[in-house]
Amino acid sequence: MTPLPWSPSSLDKFITCPKQFHETVVLKKFKQPKTPEIIWGEKVHKDFELRIKEKQDLPKELTTHDSYIAKLDGLSGNTYTEQKIALNTKLEPCNGFAVDVWFRGVIDFFNEDGSQAKLIDYKTGKPHTKFRQLDIYAWYIFLTHKTITNIDAAYYWTKYQDETTKKYYRVELPEIWSTLKPEIVAYRNAFKTETFQPKPSGLCNGWCPVTTCEFWRPKR
Repeated sequence: MTPLPWSPSSLDKFITCPKQFHETVVLKKFKQPKTPEIIWGEKVHKDFELRIKEKQDLPKELTTHDSYIAKLDGLSGNTYTEQKIALNTKLEPCNGFAVDVWFRGVIDFFNEDGSQAKLIDYKTGKPHTKFRQLDIYAWYIFLTHKTITNIDAAYYWTKYQDETTKKYYRVELPEIWSTLKPEIVAYRNAFKTETFQPKPSGLCNGWCPVTTCEFWRPKR
């Protein structure tokens, strides 16, 4: 089976449970319901994008974030919001639907100013310190923007109006890739061997849409 292009979200779903990923994303036998939390997250991303790109006012329910977004909007250099990105098998930028597309993603906020860059990923859920998504986008930026040497990156937790930050340096590029490679190899090998094993967790208790899985149980 030819591997689907990977992205931060698809890789995260695969790592959470390969079987669920296979049934919902690859075979599309089951649909992941669009929860109120997902709908709210999409709205926040769109409103932040319009605030920066179109200079539209934030809606009343998001005005507490205006000072933060205004600081991002006021940065010098080139700014990109909700930027769709893709790489082909040669690690070259390409169209997201190119025949040889290998990787896809969407960067919420990215600013480049000379050798410096700022990378922000908006989060509407609970804070965590899993940096895989920022690692991936920092890796992409270093690959495609050769003059950038430093990246100030952060998750912006909208519910708490707080950040979890991480700095990246170009000299760390091989190290960043070494942390990502094993998971990407496992992802692609699952397609090649057509083996997507279930990974039991608390999600099996009625939260997973794959009701045919041997580990699925109804909500209590």
